Amino acid sequence: VGIFDLAKKPPPEALQVEVVGQQWWWEYRYDIDGDGTYDEIITANDLVVPAGREISLHIKSRDVIHSWWAPALNGKKDAVPGRTHPLSIEADEPGEYIGQCTEFCGLSHAEMRIKVVALTGDEFETWAADQQKPFENPTEERAQAGWSAFAGQCTTCHRLTGMTDPGSGEGDPANAEETFKYPKQLNQVSGAAPNLAHFMSRSQFAGGKFDLRKDTKACRALGQDWASTQEGIDECLNRNDLEAWLRNPPAEKAMAAGDVANKRSRGMPNLNLTEDQIDDLVAFLITLK
Repeated sequence: VGIFDLAKKPPPEALQVEVVGQQWWWEYRYDIDGDGTYDEIITANDLVVPAGREISLHIKSRDVIHSWWAPALNGKKDAVPGRTHPLSIEADEPGEYIGQCTEFCGLSHAEMRIKVVALTGDEFETWAADQQKPFENPTEERAQAGWSAFAGQCTTCHRLTGMTDPGSGEGDPANAEETFKYPKQLNQVSGAAPNLAHFMSRSQFAGGKFDLRKDTKACRALGQDWASTQEGIDECLNRNDLEAWLRNPPAEKAMAAGDVANKRSRGMPNLNLTEDQIDDLVAFLITLK
């Protein structure tokens, strides 16, 4: 019997969320229907939860050891390759709870940030329903050009849950196996990137280093729905940092983006995008609501 087997079990009504650490961001997978699989919602950076309900986290790593800690909600728990560690949290009130990876995990360890967004029960149900809506191909011309650029440049690593047209990429990255076990050098390289479905429902990107939604009182007040209207996007999108990230990610966040093994790299490499491609990609990304 292991020590985790002796721990208090979460109540049946607890929301089950799988937490996957990798250099240098967190992925969150939700079991909404209670069938034991974490596939209804796959998101990154913001862990969105209902306030007043226990959340049962199942913490893993795709590459090296990380540690998940939101100090206002509970103690820290290591994310270890090949293991699953349980942690229960509960936010008493709606709001944002900030945390940090607390196990040194490479160049951008200090920029592997955590944000828990607690909503009211009704707000969470609306958010969860929206997150499960399928991807729809964009209709605006510039966004269509961005979709083509995304399919050609980004889908080796990124994915869009429910994508209706895989373009020239595979969509779901074949190099992000769910065993969390790799031979030799590959143990330290996840080969995965965030699922960008509903990207604009998040408040941050690049592992939490940059605000996607401007950090102003007015924009924070819009909550997770900040990008639901064009007015919200015009007022609150942190376009400068998003464009700079697309232009040259390694210049914005410390990474080792060169190939390590089998064309797998740590972090996001510089794709040498043109300014037109960057504008197209931003036009596409803001359709992912």
